[in-house]
Amino acid sequence: MYNLIMKSLSLLFICLIIYFKFFIFAIFASQEVSDDDGFEVSDEILAIVGDIDYGEYLSSECTTCHHAQGLDEGIPSITGWPVESFVWALHSYKSGARKHPIMEMITQRLSNEEIASLAIFFESINN
Repeated sequence: MYNLIMKSLSLLFICLIIYFKFFIFAIFASQEVSDDDGFEVSDEILAIVGDIDYGEYLSSECTTCHHAQGLDEGIPSITGWPVESFVWALHSYKSGARKHPIMEMITQRLSNEEIASLAIFFESINN
């Protein structure tokens, strides 16, 4: 009986995590900004050449929510983006110019080199 209760609680917990993940993204999905919003990334940051293998290594956290297959189910696809656009987007979250609590938290932990590596890796995935 104890095992059945624990399995049920585990399943409930997993369902709550999945629901919470999609609920948070649904709330903030409408907060999009464009390159025209005045945020700029320095030429020095844009000149950093990422390491595609390191980007692949780092990508698992991204693909927890963003589908590697390029599917857009309420969460934007990040595959096939030009490097400059990807770098701009992540730095706009990192600086707070673009608002999304989860993306802001994640990008705060990334270095400029890690962002460049993720950018070159995700650009290489064409769907």
